[in-house]
Amino acid sequence: MDLRNLETFIKVAETKSFSRSADALGLTQPAISKRIAALESLLDTSLFHRIGRTAQLTAAGQVLFPRAKVIEAEINAVKAELTSNSTDPTGTVTIGATPCVASDELAPILKQFIGTFPSVTVKLHLGTVEEVLELLDSNSLELAICPLFRNSTAKLSNNLRYHEIWRTSAAIAVSNNHPLATATEITIDDLRKSTAILPPAGSLASDAITKAIAAGVDELIVSARTSNYSTMSKLAEIEMGWTCLPLNQMDSTLKPLKVHGLEFDHSILLIRRRDRSLSRAANAIIDALPVNGTKNQQSNQPIPSSAKQPPTIVQTT
Repeated sequence: MDLRNLETFIKVAETKSFSRSADALGLTQPAISKRIAALESLLDTSLFHRIGRTAQLTAAGQVLFPRAKVIEAEINAVKAELTSNSTDPTGTVTIGATPCVASDELAPILKQFIGTFPSVTVKLHLGTVEEVLELLDSNSLELAICPLFRNSTAKLSNNLRYHEIWRTSAAIAVSNNHPLATATEITIDDLRKSTAILPPAGSLASDAITKAIAAGVDELIVSARTSNYSTMSKLAEIEMGWTCLPLNQMDSTLKPLKVHGLEFDHSILLIRRRDRSLSRAANAIIDALPVNGTKNQQSNQPIPSSAKQPPTIVQTT
């Protein structure tokens, strides 16, 4: 198999366009078409539906795409190892993270890492947890760093491994002037009767919170929805309702509530694919990360897919 044809296939699949792929690879459009035709001939199947100017993956193309990304990643990792003249990592490492994690916990670690290994290029993709996990699933990332609530029940792919990097408590938060701020005892029923500020409907974060407080989202009165911690905090500050935040995202304008029968354990995970060999640069990043405040021991525990209380990734920005 000509690896250039596989590279071209990946680019067409990502851009959904033969012309944009040609521009990205510095080739002519006929050259792109020729490479795809050669690959289709080798595999004896059609890989794209040509719909106008758009190229959509066929069922066969959808099967090939994640495997092609794995092959591409392995080749790039080998190239980086072979071209390195020292034991220091080189090349590019791609990381996905939510903006809050990137700006708070990850930024100082990346600053030190870049200073220590100037030959490594760090590409950081920011997005919601769902967006980051989609990139990881398509093998566009080597590593993902995402937050979670451990008291919910989403099922994640068995193809993922994780390390817990940081853990902090999360809590229901209200403005200091909110009626619940001075209540002596607060129950889950009190929250159901009060206005809430929640993550977007259908997001993993919203599901985690609503399942803990209400049998269904319709039982909650919602004044606003956002996946941004800072916005949630500001809206709670102006008394638009209660919200749920990690303690390290609260300031003196908010009061964390002790709600009878309700606790949230908030963690941040380093996630990687089980079927992908990591580059030297990615392993150096892992070595730089703590595990519960200690040196990472690089365990390879799989994320459970059917445990009684498996961890759930929570959407945030």
